[in-house]
Formats: sequence, C-alpha cells, structure tokens
Amino acid sequence: MTLTVLSSFVLTAFLLNLSPGPSILYVMSRSVVNGRAAGVFAALGLASGSAMWALLTAIGVSALIASSRPAFVTLQIAGAAYLLYLGITGLRDQPFTVTTDKAARVSGLRSYLQGFVVEATNPKTVTFFLALVPQVIVTLHHPGLPVLIGFCLIVPLTALPIDVTVGVTGGTLATKLAARPRAGRALNYLSSAVLIGLASLVLFDV
Repeated sequence: MTLTVLSSFVLTAFLLNLSPGPSILYVMSRSVVNGRAAGVFAALGLASGSAMWALLTAIGVSALIASSRPAFVTLQIAGAAYLLYLGITGLRDQPFTVTTDKAARVSGLRSYLQGFVVEATNPKTVTFFLALVPQVIVTLHHPGLPVLIGFCLIVPLTALPIDVTVGVTGGTLATKLAARPRAGRALNYLSSAVLIGLASLVLFDV
C-alpha cells in the first residue's frame, strides 16, 4: 500500500462523510429532538453501520451485493422506507426537555439502533463500499485480511468525529431552546420534514 493511495482514500472518505446526507442530517435531527447524548449515540450507531459495511467489503460480501441490482435496489428502498418511518413518527415526539439519566439512556439506545439501521441502508455509504472501495482494494496487491479490514475501517473512523461534532452542536441548540416549547416543536417538525425529504430523494434516486 503506497502512501499516495492511503492519503487519497482518507481524503475521499473524509469528504464523503463531510458532505450533507442522510447520516449528518439524521444525527442533527436526533440531537435537536433528544439532546446531545442522543446525538452522540446516533453518531456511534452510524459508525457501527459503516463498520459493518467495511467488514463485509473486506471479506468480499459486498462484491456479491454489487453484482445484484435487485439486492442494491432493495437496500435503497429499505433505507428510504426507514427514513420515512422516522420522519412520520418524529412528528409525535415531544420537544426536548432536560430529562432524567434513565430517560437519556433509553433515548440514547434508541438513537444508536436507529443510527445503525440508517447507515446500514444509506445509499451513499452503500454505493461507496460497493463501487469505489473495491476498485481501490485492487491497487493494494492482495493485502492480508487484517490490513484490508483496517483499510476499510478508515471510512467510519473519519466519519465518527464529524458526526459527534454535529450531534453535540445540535444538542447544544436543543438545550438552549428547551425552555421554549414552540421553538422545540418547530424543531421537531423541521427534523421530521428533513427525514421525509431525504426518504423522497432516496426513492427518486432508485
């Protein structure tokens, strides 16, 4: 593995994760509705979903999915449907308030699991691992499995600090607005609208 290949891949992964998409917008929506902790847990869930694709790519499973158009379309539709579900159910969420530690843990676990599913079905992430990563792997001249796994994990490792920052920022905003129910409700509607809009864009792109 040359330094040029590694640095180019790190930069590409960073720019992919930095660009607005389902991942960043999902973290923001969870943090403004449920607070900083939920945003951070959502970021961890997204990183886990991306790590899953990294492992699948390293062992060659993603290549099988890439060769099946129906399988790829099914993932896109599933991702769009889940974003739509989150957007619709989010309309019933209560505006963010300062909650107990127990409530925060429940919200964090839910945000983590939802984040995992969002990233596991994120078309941008799936396309990156199915299309670009295998092409880069070919240039590595048959590395061992540990090296291959480490290389693929660059994607979630570059995404995590970005998503955590977004989660903390959104949670800070929610905390400032916690005493303003109308503003909190408006944020709920906005985050739901964003998720529903993302679902529409994913379906349109199928």
